Amino acid sequence: TLHVYREVEEGARQQHKPPLCTVAFAGKLTTQAWRSGVQISTGTDGDAPLEEPWPSLFDEFQLLHDAAGMPPMAVIQAATITGAKAMGADREMGTIEAGKLANLVVLSANPLDDVRNMQAVVMTVKRGRQFLRSDYKR
Repeated sequence: TLHVYREVEEGARQQHKPPLCTVAFAGKLTTQAWRSGVQISTGTDGDAPLEEPWPSLFDEFQLLHDAAGMPPMAVIQAATITGAKAMGADREMGTIEAGKLANLVVLSANPLDDVRNMQAVVMTVKRGRQFLRSDYKR
């Protein structure tokens, strides 16, 4: 994941030390891997601060796009089908198909236009149960 390298960089800066690895370098490595055909899965290895309105996974989406140069569709696939494959759950989730769990998100803006539109969440559906973003309480 790239998100963890942002945390490492920030921690090193606070300690006035050089980071062991930067987001820029990790992004280049991820780009090379992705372009070589390695399937990239989203992840964070960290939590967002409680005052943040979004989980750190949304930071990961942006970093995969901005630092690793992955197009929005590849970022979406990293979060869906590739993530499901990484968990060994691609028979149950990761794509929208008959017989799979109804796990999806409804957005008010197209993430293919801008990966940041992944934060345009209107509703999440988990195992067929709806959760409105407007009902979310921190």
